Amino acid sequence: MKKDLQKRLASYSRLAGAAAAIAPLAATGEIVYTDVDPDQTLANGEVFEVDFNDDGVIDMFLGIGSATGTTSAGAALYFQAAFASGSGAGSFAGSVQVFGGNNFYFPEAYNAGANIDSTLEWQSPSAFGSMNYVTALDGVPAYAGGNFENQTDKYLAVRFSLGSVQHYGWVRVSAGEGGLTNFLTISGFAFEAVADEAIEAGAETGGVVPSGFAIPDYSDVVTVYSFGQNVVIQTSQTDLQTGNVEIMDLQGRLVYAGTMSQGNANIQIAEANGLYLVRIRVADGVVNRKVYLSDIR
Repeated sequence: MKKDLQKRLASYSRLAGAAAAIAPLAATGEIVYTDVDPDQTLANGEVFEVDFNDDGVIDMFLGIGSATGTTSAGAALYFQAAFASGSGAGSFAGSVQVFGGNNFYFPEAYNAGANIDSTLEWQSPSAFGSMNYVTALDGVPAYAGGNFENQTDKYLAVRFSLGSVQHYGWVRVSAGEGGLTNFLTISGFAFEAVADEAIEAGAETGGVVPSGFAIPDYSDVVTVYSFGQNVVIQTSQTDLQTGNVEIMDLQGRLVYAGTMSQGNANIQIAEANGLYLVRIRVADGVVNRKVYLSDIR
């Protein structure tokens, strides 16, 4: 298992940010723990990518985003949230509430020692959940909430798939708001390397980490590029001619799922604009790329 994970802190607007300095991986047991040192506190528009087992597949996105609109009465509406968003590999535990016919997801904030296993209320990998949020009408704060509202060192429960099995983990965060501004701080994360085994929130050590745990990365022999709103995939490797392809936006929402055949794929994503994550599962490995798509060529 690689000992020096490097997690990236990326800005929606700049699409690049200071790399998060990650302390050496502490792998003293089945539980693989990563200390985020220094702690990473996000600003509006920034995202922290969690890759639990360093296989190049992002398992969970944490970030802060905002939106504006207008109420039916004409008042200016502002919404900002610290969020968690699963990817094609990871999902969070929490609840879903229906308002106006729409589903709204709220990740649960667990205390240290809570059991994280299959019995929790797991949401789909595409779910986008508000951990802590604030709203305003015509610039005046109106509502604030979320299970992580003004909480320190609470735990987001995460599970992610590796092949055909599930692994359970946690992310330690603190969150809150001041006026119309949220903050979200990530200080560490861990997962249970034994498939389908529960993990306690906050647990950092266990038995022996299985060898050869990471998935092979074939990124150096598969070409991925974009033009306009098209993603092109090519490889001449005879054993990598077929594979499953997923394309997600930076919030982890799946915008395309399909296959590659004969070592090629040309995929058009209508209305795409910005950076997207391309994941290709080939043979026993994986390829991950970021591409920029735009209707302006």
